[in-house]
Amino acid sequence: MADDACSKAQTEYDALVQSWKKKQAAVAALNEKLQAVQSCDWENGDEFDAALEQSDERFSNLNKLIRAYIQAKEAKTAAAQDQQEAKKAVQDADTAKAAAEQKKAAAKEAVEQGFSENKKQFESELQAANDEESAAQSKKEAADAALKDAQTKKAKAQTSLSEAQKKYDEALADDVYARIQTTNTASQADNTYSYFVDALAQQVIQDLKDQLGYTDTQAYNAVYSGGLSIYSTQNQTMQQICDEEANDDSNYPGLKEYGLDYALTVTRADGSTENYGSNNIKNYVKETYGKDQGLLYSSEDAARAMVEEWKATIAREGDTYDERITITPQPQSSITIMDQKTGQIKAMVGGRGEKASSLGLNRAYQGSKR
Repeated sequence: MADDACSKAQTEYDALVQSWKKKQAAVAALNEKLQAVQSCDWENGDEFDAALEQSDERFSNLNKLIRAYIQAKEAKTAAAQDQQEAKKAVQDADTAKAAAEQKKAAAKEAVEQGFSENKKQFESELQAANDEESAAQSKKEAADAALKDAQTKKAKAQTSLSEAQKKYDEALADDVYARIQTTNTASQADNTYSYFVDALAQQVIQDLKDQLGYTDTQAYNAVYSGGLSIYSTQNQTMQQICDEEANDDSNYPGLKEYGLDYALTVTRADGSTENYGSNNIKNYVKETYGKDQGLLYSSEDAARAMVEEWKATIAREGDTYDERITITPQPQSSITIMDQKTGQIKAMVGGRGEKASSLGLNRAYQGSKR
């Protein structure tokens, strides 16, 4: 009777062993599939690089953003696929573990029921079942780790995709012209140098380019932010006298007029921008009043009044304005004081009126181009 029970238990145990081996094979196949997925290479990147090299140079920055966007989308898709496969691996590992636990329980039950003649064999099989259970647990932990890694990759891919989309949208929406205009206006308002300093800086920049091979940008940065010590030939007493005499109206007893120089950037309510300048006012004066010279006025107030009159012709509700108005007395003049013995420049005035910007027209150094 005991032999029949033992034989029956042996048969049931053998069936459990065969079932467990099948589960082992399924787990092994799953591992191979996971390894194959992890070893995949990207191919679209090389094809994209070849297309990118043929693109127009002025759009290269935007194309790089598009490329980053495409790669981020591909990474997101691959991460989602890895996640699905890792989930399946976890499910399979859970099933294998449950089968091992059942096999272990059956073997343990056989030992506890008193099959003394086969006790040693069953204890060995119990140990084997324990080992298989540990192996299944290890595989489950590996599958859990793979799932977590896939989820992390998916999250990173989503973040990269979002960042690439944001940069792409920002690049398309960037109004470069308005940004340059704003920066230039703010820079000029912060620090205006004298005519003498302007001429000195331009000469040093040219010397750095000619004698040391600097680029325009390198020379400009060296002069204005490179910490250079520059010694000039200026005589400050002479300079003060020249500044006072150049702007003394009594030295110009004839007709006195005021020249207008104007620039305007309009931002409409819908966010679009439009740019205008002195020629727009000049053309308006000619068409409206029949005057060829539309940039000379009898007073500063008259010049500003004409600006406001012209602005009314382009104004719309919701507009915002960024404008620069420069009014200079006419006729203009310039002064240069030179030491004839050494050739050194002692004082320089590039024009009458308030100097509104650095590196503007310097009549004493460059002459008028009008």
